Amino acid sequence: MTASCYLCAIGNKTIPNTDAGDALGVCQICNVLACQGHAVRDANYPRWICVLCDLTLLTVAGVLQSGDEGAQRAALSDVSEEVIRAARSIRSARQYFRNRPRDSWGWIQSAAEEYRGLPASALDSELSPMWRGMSDDGQEMIRCALAIVDKLDLRDSELIGILRGVRAAVVRRV
Repeated sequence: MTASCYLCAIGNKTIPNTDAGDALGVCQICNVLACQGHAVRDANYPRWICVLCDLTLLTVAGVLQSGDEGAQRAALSDVSEEVIRAARSIRSARQYFRNRPRDSWGWIQSAAEEYRGLPASALDSELSPMWRGMSDDGQEMIRCALAIVDKLDLRDSELIGILRGVRAAVVRRV
């Protein structure tokens, strides 16, 4: 009997140019079983990371670049200290995806361009000041997280609160 991939089991699409299949590893961060269509081995730290943790790390790293520590604490209240610590080392989306074994950065960067014009006014009153205070790299990481969510058709229930809020604001804008 083979192990099943969590993201395949709940019906998510796969990373472009990959196939779903049997679980090949356990995500180092959240401990779900994931196949090659839903996880990538990080060459910087030999570990298997699922796409849910990719987008969570990118979102948290983006929020940490917003400058307002009070807003950061509020936005990340549902995120574990372990994830926050891991996200502190991420400075940009390009740096995060640089050592990935396949062209992760290419498809995410092009998909994230769709959100480049996301104005702070599209976000609600809590998120708008954080977005305005966020560095360009921070905003790009949030756009990349949104691109992953959309490309893989991830459910809101799988997202951290701040990303659910940004996604809802983007949907209202469209």
